[in-house]
Amino acid sequence: MAHKQGVISKVYSNYNDKTGRPLASDKINHKFYIGDEIFIIKGKYLPEFIKEGRSVSFAYTIWSPAGADKAFNFVASENGTVKIQELKAPSVEPDTSFDIDAYEKEAVNIASDLGATLTIEPKTTVKFFNKDQYMFIMAMTKSALESKGIQCNKESIDSFIKDMKLVYSYNF
Repeated sequence: MAHKQGVISKVYSNYNDKTGRPLASDKINHKFYIGDEIFIIKGKYLPEFIKEGRSVSFAYTIWSPAGADKAFNFVASENGTVKIQELKAPSVEPDTSFDIDAYEKEAVNIASDLGATLTIEPKTTVKFFNKDQYMFIMAMTKSALESKGIQCNKESIDSFIKDMKLVYSYNF
């Protein structure tokens, strides 16, 4: 069985045949699209969360009738239960439990109780991505690994990368 997850772009239900007569309950199917792919749920009942714009995850099987040009993707089912679920977006709320101003005031109060002076200065570190340095280090690391100039373990590679950063800063 294959697995797929994505956002539903279209949903179609097939309760009637081409002439408009109701289909038998074993012939009813529901189709939904994820991207350009069509997936089919066989059966009379459609899960209530199968709607456009909803995110789903499911297992499916591929079936091709004998002599047919194309295959069909059927959502897998077991004992009449369709193996599909809705993926709900996680509710992420910012953590506001830590108040930096209250912490700084408390630190200053403790320092004053001990008779010390405390000055709090914000530490500003600016890290930027240097593509030239990155390319230099990766090329040198790859070359050293291929020529067996360094061992292929984390400690050796980390040490080599630190050395190459130093070489780059001196020469470029």
